[in-house]
Amino acid sequence: RNAREHVAQRAVQLCQGGLTFWHWRNAQLVLAQRAV
Repeated sequence: RNAREHVAQRAVQLCQGGLTFWHWRNAQLVLAQRAV
């Protein structure tokens, strides 16, 4: 019961972290294009 809830919370954290990572990566790509 608690284990399943913990896994669900972990999945949400990973999802949010992934979105943050992609947002940062996209920002870096945009800055790189502007630099060129």
